[in-house]
Amino acid sequence: MKRILIASIVTFCLIQWYWIENQNLWQQAGPQTADEAIQIAQRIETLREKTDYLTLQAREFYRSREFQEAYAVALYVLQNLDDASEKAREIMEKARSQIQIASVEMQKGLSP
Repeated sequence: MKRILIASIVTFCLIQWYWIENQNLWQQAGPQTADEAIQIAQRIETLREKTDYLTLQAREFYRSREFQEAYAVALYVLQNLDDASEKAREIMEKARSQIQIASVEMQKGLSP
């Protein structure tokens, strides 16, 4: 019984250590810019996989409030890979809306 308890504690500690050590790597695993995402996608072989990858990256940029990057990636998908991609179009429109909102708020803040 003591051996099982000790083994469980050791296993738990190892899992916690591994998670803490790798958490930073997991957070930085994706591309940091639209250009990086597009460069990575260029190494993907099929058109469908490129489109799926870039749509996912655009969604991740949007979720992390990087609206310019989300817009750029979604626009690239629509202009170069799949002009009928509803997912990319939706992300692009949402990102454009957020960019416009930020622009209006910035102008309000600058006006006397």
